Amino acid sequence: MSPPANIFRFLILHRTELLGQTVEHIGLTFFAMTIATVISLPVGIVLTRHRKAADTVIGGIGVIQTIPSVALLGLLLPLFGIGATPAIIALFLYALLPIVRNTYAGI
Repeated sequence: MSPPANIFRFLILHRTELLGQTVEHIGLTFFAMTIATVISLPVGIVLTRHRKAADTVIGGIGVIQTIPSVALLGLLLPLFGIGATPAIIALFLYALLPIVRNTYAGI
């Protein structure tokens, strides 16, 4: 069989597992984004009132963005084990900078 045929066969044979894992992934992402939004929006609003601290805070959050995702998960796994918790924390940390920076810039 050709590679595309193998892929389609795999997708058909494992559709229930793939659907379950897709729904789980969307749930983890939604949960992490909700937490990041609830924390980042107030931080961005506060930074508009304290402009001297804005560069420091946004720069500090920006440092997190420079850590590769595999390395960040590697750091989180010994602390939180394997599972949803390190994934949620990593997604949360990566979502902080865009939300804080855009809230700050928008206001």
